[in-house]
Amino acid sequence: MKTGPKNNKSSWSNPGTALRGLVSALDIDQQYNVLAAGTLTRQVGLYDAAGQGDCVGVFSLAGSESDDIIAGGGVTQVIWSSCGRYLYVVERKSEGAVIYDIRRTGQLLSWLSGRRAMTNQRMKVELAASQRTGDQDVWAGGTDGKLRYWEAPHLKQGLVAHTWEVAVHQGMCVLCFHCQCG
Repeated sequence: MKTGPKNNKSSWSNPGTALRGLVSALDIDQQYNVLAAGTLTRQVGLYDAAGQGDCVGVFSLAGSESDDIIAGGGVTQVIWSSCGRYLYVVERKSEGAVIYDIRRTGQLLSWLSGRRAMTNQRMKVELAASQRTGDQDVWAGGTDGKLRYWEAPHLKQGLVAHTWEVAVHQGMCVLCFHCQCG
């Protein structure tokens, strides 16, 4: 799958549809069959037909409103919401994660703060349906041994602080968490 030219002199280079850099994260939206691909150069590309179709668009995380607050050093996870409207983007060396409203505006909606993941390790986030509201909540572990939870962050705009946290492993990274909600 061609993602972009190897150099800027290529005749088919279009910055809006040319993903550059090493692809480091992939996820397919099951409802609309759109592939999201993230790179270590902080770009995200969207492709039709589960990656077999045309490039829908490419955007950069660098220079966004959230960049100065939560930073980032390359995409390590892209994850679609169950409704296919929101794309969660997680980076290494980041204090948060960003949420894009892809179906409506394709713009940055909100960003999670306080994740505590300033490391090169792949520290994932998990989406889980809330038993109380049915909305998707976000769970993430941190380098400080704490597990954090953000309640329905896609319903908010701008900076979203975690709703709850608990120490689960003193002085050690909580790298991965898998939620099995009923």
